[in-house]
Amino acid sequence: MVNERQKNKWSEVIGELIETHMQIFDGAGQTIAEMRAKTRKLMNQFPNKKPIIFIDYLTLIHSSESYGCKAHLQVTEISKSIKTMAKDFHCPVICLAQLNRSVESRSNKRPMMSDKINEFALAFCDWPKKERFVAVPLRRA
Repeated sequence: MVNERQKNKWSEVIGELIETHMQIFDGAGQTIAEMRAKTRKLMNQFPNKKPIIFIDYLTLIHSSESYGCKAHLQVTEISKSIKTMAKDFHCPVICLAQLNRSVESRSNKRPMMSDKINEFALAFCDWPKKERFVAVPLRRA
């Protein structure tokens, strides 16, 4: 249930969202090159704004090469390209992917490419002296 204080906050939050210049590109099967071109265009259009890129989700991105049945090679190529995009544009890129739960049994909790099964958000960032790869489990209500 939403209380009165939360309802009053809505117009303020909606006003802030309008100021973000949010752009949604809902084309399925985009390539990294297409995403880079759209990001570059937005950065030129809004030079004083820093982009944050959200990708839903990793395996829907078309890779530049065909890997046949070796999906892990395709995921590796796309992940490297996303990381390069974050580094080149100096912005965070958050990408949804699927990882299995074996990451939870590791002491360091760091995901590996072989963990791809359950839903996670992968963040690729180019921030100095900070963690460069983060996996955040997405919990369903």
